Amino acid sequence: MTRRMKYLLLSLFLGVPLLLVIFFAYQRATQPTAPTEVPSFGLPPADSATMPCGYVWAQQDLPEIGLRFNADLQKLIPAATGGAYAFGEDCVREDGSRTFGAMETDFTIDIPVQDLKDDAALGAYLEQLIPFLAAYPTESLPARLNRIDLRFFVSEQEFRYVRFELGAGVAAYEQGLRGAALLRELDKKE
Repeated sequence: MTRRMKYLLLSLFLGVPLLLVIFFAYQRATQPTAPTEVPSFGLPPADSATMPCGYVWAQQDLPEIGLRFNADLQKLIPAATGGAYAFGEDCVREDGSRTFGAMETDFTIDIPVQDLKDDAALGAYLEQLIPFLAAYPTESLPARLNRIDLRFFVSEQEFRYVRFELGAGVAAYEQGLRGAALLRELDKKE
């Protein structure tokens, strides 16, 4: 083996690992770092001075918002009643104290009807509700407006629930779905 060959082999054995080290160091340096601020969803920030907590799904009635929503809803559909609640998480501490953090605001709507199987009539209500809900003022809500719990009822024992996310309702409405077709689209059971 010649001297030149020895230098070439030595250069390869030392040069390739050095290039790999430089390459991986560069890759690591250019990776995005984790965000410095973690979203809180309305919950208090974690603080080492406070007690740790466990999170559980929770909901909380919003009586004042519900009263205002009900009044606005009855201008559109006089026989309807509405309410509001927030869905989110409770931070439950070791001492039993709780702090609620809202993740979304949901509306409930009850509408009396004559026939639960008249999809055209029920869909006509949805035709009125979707634009109304899409334009509803949300500044005073504790979190984004998301789910709509709609209950058509003949009596307390005879009812039909249609539960949908407002975004899905708006999308179906904007696709041109109306009446029974709109109802069928939003009444899909998951």
